[in-house]
Parts: sequence; C-alpha cells; structure tokens
Amino acid sequence: MAVSPQSGLAPLAVTADASRSSAARGIASYRFDFGDGTVIGPTINAIAGHTYCHGGTFRLTVTVTDRFGLRSSAYVYVQVVQPVNAVSC
Repeated sequence: MAVSPQSGLAPLAVTADASRSSAARGIASYRFDFGDGTVIGPTINAIAGHTYCHGGTFRLTVTVTDRFGLRSSAYVYVQVVQPVNAVSC
C-alpha cells in the first residue's frame, strides 16, 4: 500500500492506494481504516481518500479480501501535526 502524503499539517488530505495488491483467486474487496474512526469499505475501489482534521499519529490499515474470503492486511502510520491556532475541518 502507498500513502501520499504520509505526514503534514492538519487538515491533511491523504490518498491510500492498494492497487498493487494481488491475489491468485482475484480480489473481491478493499477496506480502508484510517485510524481516526473513518472506515471506507468494503469497496471494489483500490484507492481511497480521507482528510485528517486533527493532529496525531494514525495507523492506516488496508485489508484486501479475495474471492474466497481470505484476508490480508497492511498498515502505515500517518503523522499529522496540528498547527497553533488552526481551525478544524
């Protein structure tokens, strides 16, 4: 999984890309857990976007499920810095 950007100032818009994932039996779905309570999926889309509104370190996890229900997950940490006097989104 690739995440861009992986760090920055809040509000931070990120894109998680799991399109390089593969499964011998074919991929049925993707699930993106952005670590701040936001979950996208299950979905057939390999790319998902999200905006972090507050500072913190968040574990972004993608879970790929194949056509037989077998799952595999990968994660990265996203570092979001809350600027002084910043307005939340």
